[in-house]
Amino acid sequence: MALLADRDTGRLPLFWIFVALMIAAVGVVSTLTAYYRSAGYGLLSRVIHEFRPYEPIDNPNYTVMADLFRGQTEVAPVTMLGDSLISYARWEHLLGGIKPDNHGIPGDTTDGVLRRIRAGERLGRTVVLLVGVNDIAAGIGESQTTANLDSILHALGGKRVILASTPLTTMPKTNQAMAPIVAHEQHMCAAGGCVFVDLNALIGRQGALDPDLTKDGVHLNWKGYQRIAPALSRAIG
Repeated sequence: MALLADRDTGRLPLFWIFVALMIAAVGVVSTLTAYYRSAGYGLLSRVIHEFRPYEPIDNPNYTVMADLFRGQTEVAPVTMLGDSLISYARWEHLLGGIKPDNHGIPGDTTDGVLRRIRAGERLGRTVVLLVGVNDIAAGIGESQTTANLDSILHALGGKRVILASTPLTTMPKTNQAMAPIVAHEQHMCAAGGCVFVDLNALIGRQGALDPDLTKDGVHLNWKGYQRIAPALSRAIG
């Protein structure tokens, strides 16, 4: 019994060390999440990219997934194209019988999407495009983002393009930076180059992303995806 007690005593400190490490990890994640949502994150991103412009190939998700999409041999009639807001959804369960290819890459930007198209990524006859919020996070200027969007639409010539508005977040400064980008998206489609779907009319509340539709202030939860899915399904037809 004495030996057993000694063993138990030896295990006890290890248990509390493990608990302490888990608490510390949660604290670090919470701190990083709060920082991402702060003005400081955007300022730091802009300063960094003044000296070193954002490169999609810096994103390991991008290099691996872009290569997979480019090598795809069978292509569905509809392709969902964009960033994590595309990638995280299970569109086959949301779009009422439509089974699209999901070509979303977490962290992707308008520049990254444009490079993918120009590199020969295989896409369906109809392309649903949702991208832009990472441009703001990466400190990419409005003029570059809108120029990229124009180039994407041109590169998708011959495809039927459904352009979903860059969606609101819960961060006022991000939404402020986003407003002229969304206005440009509307203008592009009004000129006849695409079909515009205003997601923000569906997920917004008082000029920001409805907190009930998100976990982190940027990405939609399942309820959020259910809110936008019918409009996208109707646009796809």
